[in-house]
Amino acid sequence: MQNPVAWDNPNEYKSAYGTGMKEDKKKIVSAFLHDETESLKTRDQILRAKEELERTFDTISDMVFLVDDAGVIQRANTALTDKLGLSPREVVGRTCREVLGCTECHLEGRELDSQDISVKYPNLPGRFLVRSNELLDQEGRRVGKVVVSRDVTASDRIRETLASIESKYKSIFDNAPVGMFQSTPEGVYMSANVTMASIFGFSSTEEMMRNYTDIPTQMYVNPEDRRSIIAEGLEQGVIAARDVQLRRRDGSVFWGRLRGRVVRDGQGNVQYFEGFVEDVSGRRAARENLARSEQRFRSLAENMSQGLVQVDPDGVIGYCNDHFCRLAHRDRSGLIGTPICALVHEDDKASFRVIFDKGVCLLAGSRFDLRLNVGGDIRFTLVTPVALQDADGQALGFWLLVLDITERRMLESQLLQTQKLEAIGQLAAGIAHEINTPTQYVMNNMWFIKEGIEQLGQAIEAYREVAGRPGSPGGEDMRAREEELQVGFYLEELPSAISETLQGLDRISAIVNSVKQFAHPGHDQHQAVDLNELVEKTVTLTRNEWKYVAEMTMDLDPSLPRVVCSSQGMSQVLLNLVVNAAHAVMDVPKEAGRAGHICIGTRNLGDRVEVLVRDNGSGIPVHARDHLFEPFFTTKPVGQGTGQGLFIAHREVVKEHGGAIRFETELGQGTTFIITLPVAGKDQGRRRGGGAQDGIPEDSRPRCAPRAITNGEGE
Repeated sequence: MQNPVAWDNPNEYKSAYGTGMKEDKKKIVSAFLHDETESLKTRDQILRAKEELERTFDTISDMVFLVDDAGVIQRANTALTDKLGLSPREVVGRTCREVLGCTECHLEGRELDSQDISVKYPNLPGRFLVRSNELLDQEGRRVGKVVVSRDVTASDRIRETLASIESKYKSIFDNAPVGMFQSTPEGVYMSANVTMASIFGFSSTEEMMRNYTDIPTQMYVNPEDRRSIIAEGLEQGVIAARDVQLRRRDGSVFWGRLRGRVVRDGQGNVQYFEGFVEDVSGRRAARENLARSEQRFRSLAENMSQGLVQVDPDGVIGYCNDHFCRLAHRDRSGLIGTPICALVHEDDKASFRVIFDKGVCLLAGSRFDLRLNVGGDIRFTLVTPVALQDADGQALGFWLLVLDITERRMLESQLLQTQKLEAIGQLAAGIAHEINTPTQYVMNNMWFIKEGIEQLGQAIEAYREVAGRPGSPGGEDMRAREEELQVGFYLEELPSAISETLQGLDRISAIVNSVKQFAHPGHDQHQAVDLNELVEKTVTLTRNEWKYVAEMTMDLDPSLPRVVCSSQGMSQVLLNLVVNAAHAVMDVPKEAGRAGHICIGTRNLGDRVEVLVRDNGSGIPVHARDHLFEPFFTTKPVGQGTGQGLFIAHREVVKEHGGAIRFETELGQGTTFIITLPVAGKDQGRRRGGGAQDGIPEDSRPRCAPRAITNGEGE
């Protein structure tokens, strides 16, 4: 018996064997030792290599199996058994036909080589690439073969997908609506699609690539454009879209839009350029036409004589022209994005919202009479909405045409008032003429009577002198008769009565002349006018307004020069101011115990004159002071004022005469209106800035002191 035994050194093994015998009833044992350490090490290495080989064999992802010459599987790795869903015992010992359903592995009558063949196993899904190598024994005899099968089903799918993608890419490349190309840095095309060739006038890409051998000089009108594009691509990696002029095959020039990128290899070296080309000539022409159209529209919109506003369906401003900005007294940035309804007068908002009511159908040409609040002022407007729609008829908002009719309203009101005044004036002039004729008869007769009485008085005095002589017959009887007939009384009282009658007739004549002058047409032209005389006539004409409520005084500067102005216009101004003063005095409660007083004064200021109208009435309320000269504004109750008097006065003084009008007021104490006019007329007033009051000391103004006009009996 032979067994390995370890001796003192655990790493050394020796085999021992021996024989035994009896001699004289004693056992005799003979032992022999043989060193097998190396042999055992070699065997261990072989076992470990075998285990490693088996592990490697089982970890191979491909299906690996050994078959003998009869096609019986001798060994199979885990990949095969897992694929089949069998255990190794169920595979080993069975033929390929039984396991895989094929005879591809049977070696009889076949020559083996190591080339891949495509196989489809009936018992396994998919396609496999099979490679086999013969298996030899120690004497070099063939005992079987090693078969390696790789599942290429997934690879086939990937390959098919890639082929499909490539086909689609090629289809996209060939049929893209833009030109696509690849070119070398030197300027030679590597590839181009059909659209690219068509853009440049070629029937095929091959023809284009044959003809374009030097891209910078053949394709670009300005070769510097390509150098600039290449430089941008090399620096940035991408080429941003830019428009350049390109040349077709026939030499015609067009605008093309180029963009692309630089393709580099793994080391960063430039391989080629690829990019896109579009013919944008039509687009550029359309854009230029659109820009010209927009410019025409903007020029038209910005130079319109009325406001133009674009609003969305909610009434928010998206655009407004300069005229509307001036109308609203705001800049464009302050208006865009704000609701236009905020500008509409509170009383007109309900009417304005009808425009945006989806349930209301607006007729073409509909207009809305609206008032706008503009910086505290009221502007009268006519708003015409025009629906704004997209191509599908969906509402996008409205265009609003805003026509400022404030001046028209004022002119209409003034025209109406002027027509009324003209009618009244014509009537007054006719009445004055009718009154003036009999007044002249009466006045002439009164003068005749006055002269006759004076002469009769002289004759009676002569009779008395004769009758008073001694011895004159009938002297006593004559004196008795005079006393009886009160001849002395009549001779004494008749002259004074006639004088008073003549004074009354003079006053009637003055009133008639004032009415005639105020109502006389044709006095609109500017001419040299005596303002003192105009003031006196105005006082006379308005006597009935003030004589029962106030005392009138005048302080007229005798050195006042004649002023170039419209006598009719200034008469209207003075008339309005005096009537307003009388009404202001009338508004003072009687309990105040203060007598009403109105004063009109004039002052010579060199190249200007000043007219002052002062009253001690109730004064102007604070809330009304900023709106006093606005049209239709009045502090009087409804039905008692038109709101046109001071507006007309301001327009007449400032616009028509180049002067200035202002006021000083104190509640409960009264108001003073101060008019300044240029002596030489409107042109001088404009050069001086409208007759400014700078440099006029308060003490130099008229004090309206003494020349009182009291209410006479019967007035």
